[in-house]
Amino acid sequence: MNVSYYYSMRLRTIPLSLAGVVMGTFIAATHQPLVAGTMVLLLTTTALLQIIPNLSNELGNTLQGPDTADRQGIRYSLQDGDMIIAQMKRLIAIIVCCCALSRLGMIACSCGTLFGVEPLLLLLLGMGFRNAKIRLFFKLMKVCCRICQPKQL
Repeated sequence: MNVSYYYSMRLRTIPLSLAGVVMGTFIAATHQPLVAGTMVLLLTTTALLQIIPNLSNELGNTLQGPDTADRQGIRYSLQDGDMIIAQMKRLIAIIVCCCALSRLGMIACSCGTLFGVEPLLLLLLGMGFRNAKIRLFFKLMKVCCRICQPKQL
């Protein structure tokens, strides 16, 4: 894998996202024994879920214009020309597929199977939360835009 891929993933952001999951897992362990496979898949899924927006942000900033060659601060692969947009899109697709597989593995490991009521509910619940967060984000943006608009006299 190209070194520029690692820069774009912004791996330094992952420990913060893992901290809450580790803490929650330790709290859960006081009530029920930990299963090592589930823990590994949970941490893997969390790390991949953090990498996806990091890559998407870099791609979005490049396409929208904030990241140009004149930008000061941390440099990223698309900005430096180490990667092209097609490579970034391919990398995002690969990480999304890995994340989906990790999530399915996590559910299978914790439930014992993917074919049952509980695993199906977990899959639907995860998709529902994602969609609800997206809808909530756009509703909040709409409210903020109304508040920030200057009043006409």
